[in-house]
Amino acid sequence: VLGALHAGVFGGPWVLVTNQLDRLFGSSGYKMLEDGGPPMASLKDFGVIRTLYMLPFGARRVITHLYAGLKLMIITAAEYNFFYKIPYMRIPKERRMSWKMKKHHYEDLCAFLGIEDCPRTGRPRNQPTWWDWEEDRADVTAAIWAMAVLFHLANWYVFRTGLTACWTLL
Repeated sequence: VLGALHAGVFGGPWVLVTNQLDRLFGSSGYKMLEDGGPPMASLKDFGVIRTLYMLPFGARRVITHLYAGLKLMIITAAEYNFFYKIPYMRIPKERRMSWKMKKHHYEDLCAFLGIEDCPRTGRPRNQPTWWDWEEDRADVTAAIWAMAVLFHLANWYVFRTGLTACWTLL
């Protein structure tokens, strides 16, 4: 559902609109790309405008990864098992950690990474909501979804107008 909603941004000239919105609101998306951080997958500090600005870049990263020869086609169970054994063959045992969500806590991760003052304690919490991909930023998600629906409606009206014009010419 989310991918289909985001696709509305790419249907018309809306990417150009989001670029102008980013400039209007201080160019936070552009500055983030220019500075090289935070990671694009870390949406915790993203607002509505920065999220809209970043939508085209996520798709571009995936497509360039797939079509640059980096896609992985695993067909058999043996290939699957071998793929996940590769890190165990390459990384020394003292530099590996196998994480089990029901067993390990933040303290275990901090000890493995050599962090003395662990900033969190206990188990990583299970996200009780379906907003976990947005790190519980339901306000940003709701705004993006509303804008995506509006983009879809605008795309439909532009498409319908074009079809109507072609139909009347025939």
